[in-house]
Amino acid sequence: MKGKLLLVFVVAVAGLVVACGGGAKRVTPTAPPVPEVTPEPVSPVEVPVEPPQAQLALMPIYFDYDRSDVKANQRGPLADNAKAIEADGGIARVIIEGHCDERGTNEYNMALGQRRADSVKNYFVNYGIPKTKLSTVSYGEDRPVDPGHTEEAWARNRRAEFIIQK
Repeated sequence: MKGKLLLVFVVAVAGLVVACGGGAKRVTPTAPPVPEVTPEPVSPVEVPVEPPQAQLALMPIYFDYDRSDVKANQRGPLADNAKAIEADGGIARVIIEGHCDERGTNEYNMALGQRRADSVKNYFVNYGIPKTKLSTVSYGEDRPVDPGHTEEAWARNRRAEFIIQK
């Protein structure tokens, strides 16, 4: 009887296994679901922004051919430049550049450009701008603003220009 009981038990277990799907099920692991995160609104940080300061632009001063004295029609623009320099307390130095047209030797034009720059510097000093804020340099004919070879181009090249250092 033990043999029959054992046989019934084995058949019952086998039937149970078949009824449950034929054995152990293979489970495929899946990643747990990622919770959806909604970012919290961030309030903007208010940083005070100063408007960019306008760069002081001084007008060039033009000279007659082979001359270093300030022309009468250039005294108004030169006075405006002096007022602008005086009004801007943040200026550490003004570099006055003397320029010439291409006519004449390089040595002569370097000296003429220096005389032009010095003439403008003297005007500023007489106006009341401290000498310590002013320096001069001559470029002679080396930096033409107009590369042409006409009277109009030469007239534009005979000038003093200004570099502002804050």
